[in-house]
Amino acid sequence: EQFRRVLVEIFDRFDVDKDGKWSEEELDSFTQAASERIFSQEEKDELKEFFETDESNNLTKKGFLDMMHLQTSAEPAVTWGDLK
Repeated sequence: EQFRRVLVEIFDRFDVDKDGKWSEEELDSFTQAASERIFSQEEKDELKEFFETDESNNLTKKGFLDMMHLQTSAEPAVTWGDLK
């Protein structure tokens, strides 16, 4: 539960317009802060294919939580790096 709360706080920080989803620009801000790079268009398209988005292909909070859960299950060290 604590991990989920941290992820929600991170999502909310990068959700600049506070609409409960990340636009491509908000996603770019997160990925640059977390990994010092921006996802390629191919990576963004894959993300939108596997995780929940809205009708405009904006990543939802649930999609973000699912993405981070999957990443943490597969590569916990990457998640720790993102959180730092």
